[in-house]
Amino acid sequence: MTDREYKKEKRKQNQLARLQSNNPKCAFCPENDSCYVDWHHPLHKTHFQQIQFRTCSNHHRKLHDLERDHDKLPELDEMRTTSILLLRLFADCFRILQPDAEEFIEFIEQIAGCLSKEPHQ
Repeated sequence: MTDREYKKEKRKQNQLARLQSNNPKCAFCPENDSCYVDWHHPLHKTHFQQIQFRTCSNHHRKLHDLERDHDKLPELDEMRTTSILLLRLFADCFRILQPDAEEFIEFIEQIAGCLSKEPHQ
């Protein structure tokens, strides 16, 4: 093995270790090259930071672009904030996987919208 091959293999092993898999795959497509797969942390601003899944570079960028379309959340308790973020994530995943499921996506967003409103006293 040449020095160049060794360095390339070392990088690949480091990537696989970071991805915690010998066969990392995007959650949305067949991409499985560890150079193009990374973790998506949809709840990074909550106490549930450990929730993550693997996506390819393209789908990771699409998810972040879709996140930018969401309204800023009001100050809410942690569980409601997390619930809204999860519902938004589900809607965004459906936008990528099943763009023709707009009625279902809209329903998910309505639930998230209800959660973001202050409850009636």
